[in-house]
Amino acid sequence: MRRLFCLMIALFMASGGYGQSAEEYFSQGLTKGLNKEYSEAIADFSRAIELDPQYAEAYYLRGLAKTWLEDTPGAIADYSKAIGINPQYVNAYCERGMEMVRLSRFSEALSDFTAATKIDPQSAKAHFLKGLAELALQEPRRAITEFTSAIELYALYKEAYCQRGHANYTLLHMNEATADYTKAIELDAKYAEAYFGRGSVKEYTKDYPGAIADLTKAIELEPQYADAYYLRGLIMLKSGQKESGCSDLNKARESGYAGAEKSIRKYCK
Repeated sequence: MRRLFCLMIALFMASGGYGQSAEEYFSQGLTKGLNKEYSEAIADFSRAIELDPQYAEAYYLRGLAKTWLEDTPGAIADYSKAIGINPQYVNAYCERGMEMVRLSRFSEALSDFTAATKIDPQSAKAHFLKGLAELALQEPRRAITEFTSAIELYALYKEAYCQRGHANYTLLHMNEATADYTKAIELDAKYAEAYFGRGSVKEYTKDYPGAIADLTKAIELEPQYADAYYLRGLIMLKSGQKESGCSDLNKARESGYAGAEKSIRKYCK
């Protein structure tokens, strides 16, 4: 009788009587994801999905884990599945759009970000991402509209100010660009990209000392900032500081700036 009872317990456990639920696997996956154990998190989310194939959140978070592991096709598939289950899933549209940006598929990214803003017009993140896609598609005026919407929804959105600065710079709206970069710096005094942007404006307006100061700050904050080295090098050359200018061009080359070699051959013989 005892042996029969033990056999029944074993069969019950094997059938899942004491197995974990989809929610428990999901919770475990969430914890592992927060601990940056992405492969382990994927395994837990996959088990949750096996138990509940309509678990949109599990698909979404499995997609995030795949994003962290740079599995772009896998991430896109999971975000798409989450959207198929829940067509109102704003974050899934945003994340899938970001994967499209990484693949330089900007029109598809724009479609996802537009869907997100329609579902949730109060999402500052969705408007910001839509602005990025518009800027990538060389639509700076539309980008400005989206960045402005993001800022109206979240006044401390430093990235939106900086990117709106880039859009204004593209349109040669230098006063507006300067104001945007300066606001981004006010929000974050260690924002290297904003210093670079403001330095670019000053270079364009021939305020070379001001440009050098901002580009130097950008480099202090990001010592491998190839674009900043390159632009500062060109300004140094224009200012008659050949040795310093060529030194910066060499640092730009070492940091991976593609056009540095040609400039070095032209100016630094």
